[in-house]
Amino acid sequence: MFDFYLPCREQFIQIFKKKEIKEWQAKAFWSLSDIQANSDPIFFRQKMYAGLKILHRQGFLVVKYSPNNSRLFLYSETQKLQKFRDRLFINDYENIFTKEREKLKLNLEKDNNMEILIDELSVTYPELQDRLLTVKKKIKSKRVNQEMKLQNLHDLVEILF
Repeated sequence: MFDFYLPCREQFIQIFKKKEIKEWQAKAFWSLSDIQANSDPIFFRQKMYAGLKILHRQGFLVVKYSPNNSRLFLYSETQKLQKFRDRLFINDYENIFTKEREKLKLNLEKDNNMEILIDELSVTYPELQDRLLTVKKKIKSKRVNQEMKLQNLHDLVEILF
């Protein structure tokens, strides 16, 4: 993600995923972070301020003085942060598509195992062959549908990434 040390890295990443930063005061970052997770809120706030300075030095945030109060800084995101956010979303989408692909493959494997079981049962119990054949057709159509979904998902991933 970041190739430099950033205090409160996970909190900043969560904020960047959820919000667009335009003329924010430092307390806006503080208020959006999970302060209950930390035992020392003062130390956590200091780390957040240090993280804001680092993000400014690295070119992710621009800082200007507030027109209403000369002691307040307003933070806005740069193109670099927007590109970083886009990469975060692409990584999230890749993970989502990978999980979906694995789920479809697992369902295909289950259907293949079910077909093998039906074949074995139809040999063992010939009197159930008609019913088993009906079930096998349903499973086969379901499997074809899942194979098409898997192929479409593969094509979609190639187009997007």
